[in-house]
Amino acid sequence: MVEKKIRLAVDADWQHISRISKASGYMDYINNIGRAYMRDGTILVCDIDVPCGFLKIEMLPDASAWLSGIRVDPEHWRMGIGDSLTNAALVFAISRGASYARMLIHSENQRSVSLALKNGFVQKSLFYFYEGRPDTTKMMESGKQYDALVNVGWRFANHAKMKEKLGTVLTNSGSSVFIYHDHEETFHFLEMNEEFPLLPNGITCVPDHLDSLIKNGKKLEGFEEALVYEKPLI
Repeated sequence: MVEKKIRLAVDADWQHISRISKASGYMDYINNIGRAYMRDGTILVCDIDVPCGFLKIEMLPDASAWLSGIRVDPEHWRMGIGDSLTNAALVFAISRGASYARMLIHSENQRSVSLALKNGFVQKSLFYFYEGRPDTTKMMESGKQYDALVNVGWRFANHAKMKEKLGTVLTNSGSSVFIYHDHEETFHFLEMNEEFPLLPNGITCVPDHLDSLIKNGKKLEGFEEALVYEKPLI
């Protein structure tokens, strides 16, 4: 049996992370970000003589851990590396006081869906992503809290449980939109009571039960829909 070593990434691992990400066949947002990818969160690396896989963990202010960027070099597929990284990430998250672990998976990524289900995650929410943004000029700021997941920079946290204000809720006539402070071109519908057309520029996230109310919207090419998977840790 090969020996797998899970460890924290160091700066020198970037060349391996870049190589693995390119080879694994996913949308290569990691290389688009470049070395800045190493600055946020905690990255775990799996070594089998050389680095062959990695995963990022980010602690969110709703007491959850966000898992992303699970990548395994194709030459090391079917060796349990994804499982080992995921299990190590869950141990790390528990040690940091996380109540939940979550991940976002493109609906067609069956390999990652299988990994999530195998490791005890369950489907929590389905979101659709559109090019464009709603017209919020007539909306007013609201202090309402929602027991629902909101998009905080392509990570999803429970709005009602966030210990700090990461974004603003705007509302008008029964429709509400969350705007993440660090990514103000990203909009997330929480409530809608009528059809909404989208204006140019920006990205709009919509939970599946509201999707039919987006009028004349164009789905985000390459990432039209994705699922949030969740696992309770306590």
